[in-house]
Amino acid sequence: MLPFSVLFLSRLQSARNVFVHPASGDHGQCLGNAIYGYLKAHGKWQRNNFFNSYLGGEEIISLATIETLTKEYPFLYVKKQGNIPNGVAELLARNEIVAWFQGRSEYGPRALGNRSILANPTNAFVREKLNVIKGRENFMPFAPSVLYERASDFFETSFESPYMAAAFKVAKSKSHLIPAVIHSDGTSRVQMIRKEHNEKFYNVISCFDKLSSVPLVLNTSFNGPNEPIVETLKDAIDTFVYLKLDYLAVGDFLIEKKEKAMDAYTISQLNADCYEMPIDRKSFPELKTFLYKKYPFTELIPRDRFQLYSDFVKWLQQGRKTTTIRFKPGGIDVPLQQVMPLWATDSFKPDASEIKIGKVAITHFTVKRFCNLNNNDARRDGFKNLAELTSVLREIYQGVCDSDFVSIYTLELLDSKDA
Repeated sequence: MLPFSVLFLSRLQSARNVFVHPASGDHGQCLGNAIYGYLKAHGKWQRNNFFNSYLGGEEIISLATIETLTKEYPFLYVKKQGNIPNGVAELLARNEIVAWFQGRSEYGPRALGNRSILANPTNAFVREKLNVIKGRENFMPFAPSVLYERASDFFETSFESPYMAAAFKVAKSKSHLIPAVIHSDGTSRVQMIRKEHNEKFYNVISCFDKLSSVPLVLNTSFNGPNEPIVETLKDAIDTFVYLKLDYLAVGDFLIEKKEKAMDAYTISQLNADCYEMPIDRKSFPELKTFLYKKYPFTELIPRDRFQLYSDFVKWLQQGRKTTTIRFKPGGIDVPLQQVMPLWATDSFKPDASEIKIGKVAITHFTVKRFCNLNNNDARRDGFKNLAELTSVLREIYQGVCDSDFVSIYTLELLDSKDA
């Protein structure tokens, strides 16, 4: 029976070998090698040179499972691929951005090829598009995943980096080839992929190399703004729906989002008396997430204050007006918070002078097409009929079209003690 201290040190050293370079002269390394030699000679221990980071949950991915999870999204099309790595590589070579969901999820702070969003590292504009998709600041860099045996061709490497935890200088002769994954200081935070560690992800990069002569891809985490990395297949599909992405690779299946089908779906939903949500402090945080999922091809334009024509403020104070209808060209006007300041203006013009009145709370929020407004909407907004309402709205929002989205806020005036 081996002493506990020897067994403990052997396990510790096995983990240390991932991080300590043999040429470092570290005394712990020497001790570890001595212990390892003893254990190997006695057939008691095998060194593990790669700590497997894929420790999360794993699901059986089948067509039936995918169809069950996508049935509420008729604009998603599912197709089995004969060679999913090659199919994804071809999309990347065409500058498409692909969400990638495979096997067990990664343990740790990085997406390492099982819960990733992949893109073409040779296209500098991809970085800007990803920043919009993920709600990131422009200065934040994206990282590459590179074939292990080709890493030194593109980066000044001094040791193996399988966890995307170390930055290396990009080789000057190659920097012009991979602008999307280079930080401002000329480095990249590299993940090196061996085939035996993650064969399917390795094959994606290998296929992309054959198409582009670049043995790496841009690899960022599969999540939306302010969200954790997806874990389950349901997480992946729900997040894919509201991100501005067109492709999701799941197992050997490719899911494609059809924008034209989405538009038809959205219109059919709106015709069914649109979307309406009661708002309270508990449900408010879910509003934006739901809108992203319901209208993934439409920009959500945030609002943090209300300006109302002075006569309309009086209507609101008198109880004659309970809603206000808002329009933003090219998108949907959405609340940034449940309670907002209220300002009275002397005209409908954007540069009108204004006076702060108090605060209002949103109790309901509705999205409709302009053409779907009705007499009930008009009366709730303080007008006699629909014709009077639409006439005023066209005066306020010049250029609004019948097919444009409008947002209907149901407002409640607050006393200062309620705000």
